[in-house]
Amino acid sequence: MTRFGSLWLEDTTSTNNEALALAKAGHPGCVFVAAKSQSCGRGRRGRTWVSPPGDLYCSLLLREDIPPDRRGEMAFVAGLAMLDAAAVWEERSHLTLKWPNDLLLDGRKLGGILIEADHDALIIGMGMNILHFPEDAEYPATSMAAALPGEVMPTPNDLLEKLSASMEKWLDTWKTCGFVKIRMEWLKVAAGLGDSIVARLENETVSGIFLDVDAQGALMLSMNGNAERRIAAGSIFFNEEP
Repeated sequence: MTRFGSLWLEDTTSTNNEALALAKAGHPGCVFVAAKSQSCGRGRRGRTWVSPPGDLYCSLLLREDIPPDRRGEMAFVAGLAMLDAAAVWEERSHLTLKWPNDLLLDGRKLGGILIEADHDALIIGMGMNILHFPEDAEYPATSMAAALPGEVMPTPNDLLEKLSASMEKWLDTWKTCGFVKIRMEWLKVAAGLGDSIVARLENETVSGIFLDVDAQGALMLSMNGNAERRIAAGSIFFNEEP
């Protein structure tokens, strides 16, 4: 058992929407809102998150004292928690984290994170592909079932139980040790660190070597072997030309 409660819904537009509604109604937080399916699931930058029954769709509502300029750190906390939860069934060595908010399995997207806020409420939306994955996603995707055909897969509730425990662990680590420890652990499982990557930004696409993540969670890119570029927001891709 963890300190996080859970509220399960049959279907909803979006678990982030449900968590936001709870926050506006005065809910004290520390609860996962989960649904068997979503009709309007979404990811970063307004992208659609395909949400058929059988996968995990959940949002953690927190009412923690997290300054606005540190809320982005929760993507790294949640990423580590998702990796730990997935590693109960998948080989840990096959799991990596893609900046800023994706969980990869064998280099393909297994899960994602969407963080939203409303006043003092922070909502960490998390989705993980257990049985299904989109064939036409911007970044190649996979599912736990696709990686382990014929194996017994966890139910969404099974996976949420593990995610709740690992989220409690990493959130407590963040509170005790700060982002320094989270960043250090995240970099150990970072996809593409030290490799050539392409970063698609709002108004341009750039390429370079993925050097590091700085103390604020921004990606540091080495361009042309000399100049360094700090990237606070964007999407990164591997093995492609800009």
